[in-house]
Amino acid sequence: MRDSESNRNMKSASRKKRAIRLFVAALLESELSVDEMRELLREIAEAPGFADTVANMISYVIDHLPSGTPRKQPPNERENMSIGNLLYSAIQRRRLSKPELLRIMESISSEGETIKEARRNATVHQLISEFISRTSERDAERLLKVIDPVGSDDAYLRGITRRN
Repeated sequence: MRDSESNRNMKSASRKKRAIRLFVAALLESELSVDEMRELLREIAEAPGFADTVANMISYVIDHLPSGTPRKQPPNERENMSIGNLLYSAIQRRRLSKPELLRIMESISSEGETIKEARRNATVHQLISEFISRTSERDAERLLKVIDPVGSDDAYLRGITRRN
């Protein structure tokens, strides 16, 4: 009997941790500024009933799901990677500086100079997004091949880049 209760508690703790990670990830993916996130943090900590409001919203959403709605399975991390994620990971592994990255982007695409001028103070994520949005899929694949020649030869990864 105790093992069953202990197992249930562990599953509950795991579910809570996963929900918190998803909430934080969604918050980081949002377009909220750091100041807005700090304000939200204060509201969460100080506002009476915040947890009740969240619980009511979740309950409302669950109650309005069609019956038999399948639970979304967590995707395989590698399957979920977009060309942008692959590029970012490769840049981090190679420890490329922004000037090096811009030089490579410029050499691959006719849009490279435009990206370099427009985004000199951009983050690496922003540079990658800008490059992907302004160039062709082929240019993004070439960039990955230049940055990560070994990983770009992986047929599985090529499929991911074409899918996204």
